[in-house]
Amino acid sequence: RIRRDGVATFEDVHRRKDGTVFPVEADIHIFELQGQKVGLSFVRDTTERKRAEDSLRESEEKYRSTLDALPDAVSVVNRDFRVTLANIELLSWLRSLGFSDAIIGKPLLDAFPFLSRGVLDEYREVFSTGMTMVTEETSEIGSRKIRTETRKIPLREQGEVVAVVAIIRNVTGSEKK
Repeated sequence: RIRRDGVATFEDVHRRKDGTVFPVEADIHIFELQGQKVGLSFVRDTTERKRAEDSLRESEEKYRSTLDALPDAVSVVNRDFRVTLANIELLSWLRSLGFSDAIIGKPLLDAFPFLSRGVLDEYREVFSTGMTMVTEETSEIGSRKIRTETRKIPLREQGEVVAVVAIIRNVTGSEKK
C-alpha cells in the first residue's frame, strides 16, 4: 500500500531501553525531495489510548450484561427517534410476537409497528422536559391484545437529553392493585 499510495498507517509495538514493550501507531509518508524518494514517519505512543479503549470496552460489556440480565424489555431511542440499543429480552419478545429483531438503527415506529403514532409525542415530551414518563399501552398484534407499562427515562450527556431509555414490562393479565 505504501508503494501504491505513498502513505501508510499501522499499529505496532516498540521496545523501551528497559526492555518493556508499548503500543504505537506509525504514519509513514513517502515523497520526493530534490529528486530523491524520502520516507518520513511519525510514531505515537498509544498506551493511554489503548487503556481508555480497553476501559470503555469493559464498561460497555458490564452494562450490556446488566441490561441483558434484566427481566424487562429495554430499548434506547435517540433524538432522531431511532433505536440504538435493545436488550436480549426485547429482541426475544419481538421474535415471539412474529416481528423482526433487526431493529437497531430503525425508526421507532418501523421497529415497533404496533405502536400508535402518539408514542412519538411521549418521546418528544421526555426529550423536551427531561422528566421520566410512565405510560400504559394496549396494542393489538394479530388477534392478541398486549398491555404494557413503559418507563421512558431521559439519558443525559452534559446536561442535555440525548436519548430515552424505555423499560417495557408486559402486564397483560396483571390486575392493578
